[in-house]
Formats: sequence, C-alpha cells, structure tokens
Amino acid sequence: MSRPMNRRQLLEELKRLLNSPSVAVRKGRLRREHGLSVYDRDKNTNELIDIKITIDPRNAAKVTVMIHELLHIYLAQKHNIDFLFSTPIEEAIVTGLAEDLGEYLHNPENESLFHSWVRAVEAKLA
Repeated sequence: MSRPMNRRQLLEELKRLLNSPSVAVRKGRLRREHGLSVYDRDKNTNELIDIKITIDPRNAAKVTVMIHELLHIYLAQKHNIDFLFSTPIEEAIVTGLAEDLGEYLHNPENESLFHSWVRAVEAKLA
C-alpha cells in the first residue's frame, strides 16, 4: 500500500513536471489570470499532450502562479481532476493546494527550497 504524499514530495513532483521537456512555459500578457495552463489529451492513450503554461510577467508571485498551474496539470495527469470536477470546483481545489504549498515554501525553515523554486521558474521562463 502506498503512503500519502506530503508537501515536500508534492513540490518535488511539481518541479519534475516543470523541468519536463513535455511542458512548455512562456511569458504572455493575460487579462483575467496571472497564469494559464492548456493541454490536449491523446485520443488513443488519454495522456496529456501539448502542455503549455503561460505566466504573465507583470505578476511578482511567479513561483506561486507556476505552482498553481502545475497543480492543474499534475492533478489532470495523475487523478483526472478535469474529468471528475467542474471547472469552478477544480479551481477551488487547486487554489487551496497552491495556497498551502505557498505558505509551506515561504516558511523560513524552507528558504533554500523556495530559492530552488525561484531558480527553476526563472530558468524555465528564460
């Protein structure tokens, strides 16, 4: 039986996803959001394909926005959240998780982890 995932493990999974060549990240001006994730599903395997995340560079909280968008993708890949819940419910789940992970990252005990995220996000946006 598998053990439940903790915050650090989830952040590691999200960082692996961020660093994956299958995830394209770009800067772009967005009107209503700070970030946006889009993807398609392979018709034969149902796997996520053409994964793209857009981050508005005018937003100072790039790490938090990136984690939020990565959660959408991760939860769709691993748990089919996009099939299980309506968009407003999915957004509420992702927002709650992103806020919790953001608080965890901003804890002074996790300063090096936060800085590793800053570097990873900046590298992907470069």
